[in-house]
Amino acid sequence: MQKYKKLNVSGWTNDKITDMSNMFSPMGSSLEKINLTGFKTPNVTNMSIMFSGCSSLEELNLSSFDTSKVTNISAMFQNCSSLTNLDIRQFDFTNVTTNMFNNVPKATLITVKDQTAKDWVLARRSDFTNIKMVSEL
Repeated sequence: MQKYKKLNVSGWTNDKITDMSNMFSPMGSSLEKINLTGFKTPNVTNMSIMFSGCSSLEELNLSSFDTSKVTNISAMFQNCSSLTNLDIRQFDFTNVTTNMFNNVPKATLITVKDQTAKDWVLARRSDFTNIKMVSEL
């Protein structure tokens, strides 16, 4: 498998896809930057281990993700140990209960939409020290 350092999947509309589990994790530590601007996920139900093992990623902007139908989000960012900035401001956690932050640095800036989303994140990782709501930016 080709190992990419940079990947541009901006503007992809994935209307028919329901399972994105393990989508970027095979790229592992080689993936340093990924452009997901406008990346659409309207029918996805499974995002488990989607970025797992992407230990060189420092920033992820997932503000275009629609997670309203997602039920499995387990270990989505597992071992993203270089992550400093994670924008999940559009994430809807209504249907998920699992932890997606295994081995993510506790000082990572995590941007969420509101207090409900912030509480959800803290219920899974109470040691996070830098969670901001959009209204605080």
